[in-house]
Amino acid sequence: MDRRRVIRSLASCTALVVLLAACGGDDSDDGSSARAPAAEPAGNAPDAGSDEVDPGGVLRLAAVLDAGALNFDPAHAENSTQEIMHALYSNLLIDTGAGLEPGLADGVAVVDARTLRVDLRPGLVFSDGTPLDAEAVKFNLERTLEISDRTVGFRLTELEALDHVEVVDDLTALLHLSEPIAGHFMILLAGTETFLASPTAIRSGQDMSTQPVGAGPFLLEAAHVERSVTMVKSDTYWAADQVRLAGVEFTHSPGVQTTQTALLGGRIDWGNVNSAVSGGLTDPLVVENIPHPAMLVLLMCKSNPPLSDVRVREALSLATDREALAKALYAGQVEPAWSFGPEGSPRENPELRGKHARDVVRARALLAEAGYPDGFALDMMASAGNTVGQEVLQDQWAEVGVDINIITSPNTLQDFWVDGKAPTLPVTLTRGYLDALTIMLMPGAFSNVCEYRSPDIERTLSEALAFEAGSDEHDQAWRTLAALVHEELPFLPLTFHLQVVAYNSERVGGLRYIHENRGNVIVDYHGTFIKQDS
Repeated sequence: MDRRRVIRSLASCTALVVLLAACGGDDSDDGSSARAPAAEPAGNAPDAGSDEVDPGGVLRLAAVLDAGALNFDPAHAENSTQEIMHALYSNLLIDTGAGLEPGLADGVAVVDARTLRVDLRPGLVFSDGTPLDAEAVKFNLERTLEISDRTVGFRLTELEALDHVEVVDDLTALLHLSEPIAGHFMILLAGTETFLASPTAIRSGQDMSTQPVGAGPFLLEAAHVERSVTMVKSDTYWAADQVRLAGVEFTHSPGVQTTQTALLGGRIDWGNVNSAVSGGLTDPLVVENIPHPAMLVLLMCKSNPPLSDVRVREALSLATDREALAKALYAGQVEPAWSFGPEGSPRENPELRGKHARDVVRARALLAEAGYPDGFALDMMASAGNTVGQEVLQDQWAEVGVDINIITSPNTLQDFWVDGKAPTLPVTLTRGYLDALTIMLMPGAFSNVCEYRSPDIERTLSEALAFEAGSDEHDQAWRTLAALVHEELPFLPLTFHLQVVAYNSERVGGLRYIHENRGNVIVDYHGTFIKQDS
């Protein structure tokens, strides 16, 4: 896979900026995998009577609207614009945060480790009237694979495992994969990688980048770079009766300070902020701290001493006060990452809870055993102007003799991942599924710094990719992988992540969320409404 293409895809996602608070199955051969029944998207707010809803209400959202974000072709969708693309196209599956539920697909089943069955809802159409059937699924997925400069999503390696799509009948398609990753591939059906556009419009030469034709809840009305994107409700959407908005408007907001100002000025209704600015948001603005599946981790190049010695890596883990780090970065509102899930999560390995709680004496002993009784100097990269986490680790590790030299960079993507100008970097990898681990642990993966190899980890992770997310086998694989990572420490889990959002409670009612493929919440257009007389 072209490394430059991975860089280009990752560069479009601010989720990889260091220490930011927010960017924000079974493999049985008989095809008897359980299917989620058709269901309404899950919500987090009570429903409302029709007398409370403004039928002409337009929801105003903050978004980054640079030139790349305004390419609406599904084959070029950027991670940072998923709320826009979901409004235009919707998804085959919907990630509710609690699991995958039906979207345009009535259900998806794992037939075997290399095959998925997609069953579509009957009667689906694109906004130009073209049927959204199994042929349309085949056309779109194979079109995306054929476009050499596609930048869709960041799961390009997984997407390229799609060998071909078989049309069984109008409502049924089989996705045949070249690798045994069916369970993991299913999550792509809820992400940017698999948005569907009208085959009729594409074949006629219509430019999807500026004139998109999808099957989502809204239609594009106007788009202006670094200004706004406006949309109106689509009457052809399969669940139009559940959409209580007349339209949505996205306003350009390149950062949390801009979003805060727009919220305070009443120009937007909802946006991502962070804990640094949320204190300035008062009634009627409501701030929500939303637990996030991502982890803050320390990436390390382990090719050379001292980090090539697992005793040194364990010493650094034991020298870390994760509670203090969580307090400094997230005001103490997140848990330390002892394994891969917060306490009580199916992904948590409870046997690891507190196993690497801070122990300076033990850390010093391990360093002495590894040949570093007086410690050593260590370079650590940081994004320019954002060194809080690095400074916390600098103070903590100094107590065991490790002298951190913080190297600030205007472009950590280039300086750390590509050029290797420092051996360590704390980073929040905002991914909610096993790709959070594949990107750090599999051969050739982008964040597998200096190509660390572990046969046990690679075998366990490869096997886990066949399991459907949320299955017992899948959850057990997370726990097994946590134990292996605890033993080998190819990276240091530090804390879990937090997304901070704010909305205008005088205007917005019935607020519901779904999750996009970085684990961030975006507004669910089903049920959310603008209040009368607001």
